[in-house]
Amino acid sequence: MTPGYYESPQNYSYLNFRLQMPFYDHSKNQYYSFNQGKIHFIAINYLFYKTEQEGSDKQKDNANRMYQWVKNDLATANATRDYRPW
Repeated sequence: MTPGYYESPQNYSYLNFRLQMPFYDHSKNQYYSFNQGKIHFIAINYLFYKTEQEGSDKQKDNANRMYQWVKNDLATANATRDYRPW
């Protein structure tokens, strides 16, 4: 499950109430990854950080945190490419 554009008018509050992203209570993030067989999946909600004021420090910090997470997640996934090629 990944939130999408249709949730943004409600600031994702309904979705977060009903179906939270994995580890949401810990990090309040809108992204996660998991492995299924030989495939590594990444789910991100890039629109979530658009709800912050454009160009604000909070928006930049959140976007940078997500970018760093994706970068690290892909590096970790790449380390197991022999076992999980996709």
